[in-house]
Amino acid sequence: MKIVAMLSVVFLAAATFCGAQSSQIDPTQQVNWLAATGSGAPSSGCPYAVTGVTYSVSYPSMTFTGSPTGLVPNMVVTGTAIPGGTYVTSVQLSGSVSSIGISANPTSNETGVTVNFYPVGRPYTDTTNNAQYVCSLGGWTSTASSGANVNGTSFSNSQSVSFSAGAAAGSGASIPICGATSTYCTPNYGIVLMTLGTSTTTGDLLTITWSTAFNHTAVCAYTILDATSSTAVTTLYHDYGSSSSTSAVLSVTSALTASHALLITYVCW
Repeated sequence: MKIVAMLSVVFLAAATFCGAQSSQIDPTQQVNWLAATGSGAPSSGCPYAVTGVTYSVSYPSMTFTGSPTGLVPNMVVTGTAIPGGTYVTSVQLSGSVSSIGISANPTSNETGVTVNFYPVGRPYTDTTNNAQYVCSLGGWTSTASSGANVNGTSFSNSQSVSFSAGAAAGSGASIPICGATSTYCTPNYGIVLMTLGTSTTTGDLLTITWSTAFNHTAVCAYTILDATSSTAVTTLYHDYGSSSSTSAVLSVTSALTASHALLITYVCW
């Protein structure tokens, strides 16, 4: 079996939501952002800031005037009285009053506030300087073209990172290891190789654990390549409920093929 090594994080372009004025998602699905490119470091789009937003504790939604471009489901939402980990579930833009559905009710009533929307995990390539970036809750974060370790929030280059297989990997799954040929792992990003066992199921597939804690619950973006069949796995998602400040959990919504080899790319912040 020949496994093609991936040296950088690759995100599959998602046609869903492109150009649509109204759309909804299954919030358990991991979004695959369209990759962005430009000449020079990115300066906008992480976050998208919307002003004059109004919301209530009674409803998981918010309204504002106008139709700003760039807002799509699965963006992470931050703002006054917005619970941590809240994300966009639906978008309805109009020429007058637009509305955004969100995954959690606000904790207080707010009128005319500014809300930020982050396409967390979206990659960006600076074509002039051959540099890579990814959108995180801290803004555009360099993933370093030179291969040096990258600091995440409250991270240090010298801390350790480890991997373990979850129940969804099946009975007898191999211990996840960092890499394939010419790849490596840092606390923030890398590629993990593992082989599934028998009786695979849904739920937790891989846990990433760090020796130094984030100052918030870890957030990661992932891609999975089934190296045995050379196909992308699209039923993955970041399990916010099981993740913590020292670990991140990758889960799947459908059972994967037993005994197949997986290449799992991760970016965490």
